[in-house]
Amino acid sequence: MYALKLNIVELLEIVRVCGSLRVEKCPASDLRDYLAVHLGPLNPELADKVRRWNEVQLETLSRHVQKLQNARQLDRAHDHEEVVSVR
Repeated sequence: MYALKLNIVELLEIVRVCGSLRVEKCPASDLRDYLAVHLGPLNPELADKVRRWNEVQLETLSRHVQKLQNARQLDRAHDHEEVVSVR
């Protein structure tokens, strides 16, 4: 995350704000605007940081967010399988 100058807490905040947003279908400029608007009230410094990122940085962020969202979905699916198999 060095290229983005993000720490893990900031990355997780971004992932949380993205929620179910399909970042792979979101153009970089739209992602920037979405994050800036939604992070603004929660973390103005992070929102400002996101506003300054160029397209390459936003695409890098998008890939990281996608990976984390996919991992979260796999964890949820795995947890659901365990619950179903325990019954």
